[in-house]
Amino acid sequence: MADVTLPATTVAVAGGTANHGTSGEAILAGKAVYRKAADNLIYNADSNTAAADADVLGIALNSAPAASQPIKWAETGDLTVSGLTRGTVYVLADTADLGLLMPAADLLGSDWVTIIGLGVSATVLRLGITASGIQV
Repeated sequence: MADVTLPATTVAVAGGTANHGTSGEAILAGKAVYRKAADNLIYNADSNTAAADADVLGIALNSAPAASQPIKWAETGDLTVSGLTRGTVYVLADTADLGLLMPAADLLGSDWVTIIGLGVSATVLRLGITASGIQV
C-alpha cells in the first residue's frame, strides 16, 4: 500500500491532548514529529536512522515554515483526515519524505517501528502512539 499523507488543510483532532514546542526545521501539518535531545527542538520523525528519531511525540497540527517557529501536535484523540482504511494499523513510514504514515503491513527489515494509530474509518485515525525502540 502507499504511504498516507495527512493533508495539512484537513488535520483536526477531537477528544484528545495536544502539546506545543519550537521547530528545529520546516514541518508541515499532518507530519509525525519527535523531539531531538541535543537541542530540545521538534523535527520530522524518521524511521530509518535511529530509535530516537522514531520516538514520535504526535502529529503536527500546524505548519512551521522554518526552524524556530511555534509548532503544536496532537498526542491522543481522533484525527480527521482522508485516505485511510478501516481496521488498518498505521506506523511511521520509511520514506525519504519524513513524517509520513504507512500501513504496518509495509514495514521493512530496517525500519524502527513506531505505531501511530488505527484507522477507525476512511476519515478518522485514532492516535495510539507507541515508539517500540525495535528495528525489524
